[in-house]
Amino acid sequence: MAGPRPSPWARLLLAALISVSLSGTLANRCKKAPVKSCTECVRVDKDCAYCTDEMFRDRRCNTQAELLAAGCQRESIVVMESSFQITEETQIDTTLRRSQMSPQGLRVRLRPGEERHFELEVFEPLESPVDLYILMDFSNSMSDDLDNLKKMGQNLARVLSQLTSDYTIGFGKFVDKVSVPQTDMRPEKLKEPWPNSDPPFSFKNVISLTEDVDEFRNKLQGERISGNLDAPEGGFDAILQTAVCTRDIGWRPDSTHLLVFSTESAFHYEADGANVLAGIMSRNDERCHLDTTGTYTQYRTQDYPSVPTLVRLLAKHNIIPIFAVTNYSYSYYEKLHTYFPVSSLGVLQEDSSNIVELLEEAFNRIRSNLDIRALEHVDGTHVCQLPEDQKGNIHLKPSFSDGLKMDAGIICDVCTCELQKEVRSARCSFNGDFVCGQCVCSEGWSGQTCNCSTGSLSDIQPCLREGEDKPCSGRGECQCGHCVCYGEGRYEGQFCEYDNFQCPRTSGFLCNDRGRCSMGQCVCEPGWTGPSCDCPLSNATCIDSNGGICNGRGHCECGRCHCHQQSLYTDTICEINYSAIHPGLCEDLRSCVQCQAWGTGEKKGRTCEECNFKVKMVDELKRGRGRG
Repeated sequence: MAGPRPSPWARLLLAALISVSLSGTLANRCKKAPVKSCTECVRVDKDCAYCTDEMFRDRRCNTQAELLAAGCQRESIVVMESSFQITEETQIDTTLRRSQMSPQGLRVRLRPGEERHFELEVFEPLESPVDLYILMDFSNSMSDDLDNLKKMGQNLARVLSQLTSDYTIGFGKFVDKVSVPQTDMRPEKLKEPWPNSDPPFSFKNVISLTEDVDEFRNKLQGERISGNLDAPEGGFDAILQTAVCTRDIGWRPDSTHLLVFSTESAFHYEADGANVLAGIMSRNDERCHLDTTGTYTQYRTQDYPSVPTLVRLLAKHNIIPIFAVTNYSYSYYEKLHTYFPVSSLGVLQEDSSNIVELLEEAFNRIRSNLDIRALEHVDGTHVCQLPEDQKGNIHLKPSFSDGLKMDAGIICDVCTCELQKEVRSARCSFNGDFVCGQCVCSEGWSGQTCNCSTGSLSDIQPCLREGEDKPCSGRGECQCGHCVCYGEGRYEGQFCEYDNFQCPRTSGFLCNDRGRCSMGQCVCEPGWTGPSCDCPLSNATCIDSNGGICNGRGHCECGRCHCHQQSLYTDTICEINYSAIHPGLCEDLRSCVQCQAWGTGEKKGRTCEECNFKVKMVDELKRGRGRG
């Protein structure tokens, strides 16, 4: 037998496995966030820090780099530090025939928006134990399928032995709930729904997982078909009992658990209506309810399970479903199997004669993939707002092993400086609390030291602009007779009357993106001028091919040539553009040349004096820079 080998995924780098919030835009979110405290600041983004320096007069919430650049002392900057700790790390043992991962435990604390990269070592042996449980629909329409399965016992053993030398095989059967409308409740039909058939039942574990293939084959020979009324079957009850009744079924802890679900019908599910007619209103309790004969007993009192319930329970017990269904029911299971993190779907022939081939294909397909995915979408839009959103457990499993258990949490701590505040501090004129380097004024007071009464007319009057009834134009707060504008630099002026988003624009860009808006006007960067900073002071765009300015035929203004004879010099740098000249202009020039040079043409005689240029005859034409 071949020994175990490392998986091709043995060193797996998980990039950005955890991200507890959406990453920020290119803009400085810390600076733009409307926060009022240190705690609110550091929760905005992973890069946000807070300055507690009492003498600091700039915006306190910013990135650490910008706070330092603005003069905040490093020891006065509050930054929440993330942590990463390996809590369990057992080295991979390649002699064990099971999937393994290292490390096995992590404790991670991250700031909102932060990502953490780490390495995992994953080992998948060449051969591992396999538990195969076949769960088959025993309604009357599956009679030929049962006959073929009885004949294929030896083939099943052969395929399993090719997959692994350590395997078990078991068998279960299902029909539906023995109640109206699912089952014909007439006494004779409860005894024998079809000729030569067994009484109706919900689910029964016929053969627990066993290594004895002969026992499996012999027990299978004595099985008979059963029946029900409606087309959908009660397979969901059977799947749930197969998952939770681990001791009855015989699932081994370190083996690959495969559940082959074979049917040609659709399925009943929680609250689909059939149980309402049957008077069954209680939800499924997700517990094992098999009697000593392996028969499910709560079919008359509990509803079918839901799809999310099956997905969760099969994942919990490391069971991989393989849906082997006919073309008739394929569309139902095509969507269903996508809800399971790992699953397979195959089309049965009408008599199930290809079930062995489907099993072999499904097993090889499952073993050849490593897929890391979340079982559900996590909404991170209210990080730190609800206690239950601040921590959680992440279970990462390669294949079917226990895998990595991660204790993950978001840092939502309150800043220490807020816990050490000075209540009714003298530094705040006894009208507020001194918190994290600044005064937080009590109601009715404002100002840096809370020495201004917000209700005093003498304090408010200087903040009223002529003709307005709102202090600071409604864009700021009046503190001690002076306006402190809102918007972190958006509003300016004695009365906050200037909106720095309202300066002239060019092509939609404020101040042409070549300056900043201040007091309602653009303050241009060096080298630019104009109301919207759209006029370059440089003549670079007016230089002609000879290195001159506008070919000596115009002047450069705002980066453009303004030619002296616009009708003649039509190029952007005042060069003659013959392709754009009016066709009649060439005729006029030709007549003047003819009359001046040879005394011929339409303008010969006195009309030749009307020409506005003089022709000079030369033997050789040389390129020059003068006017022409």
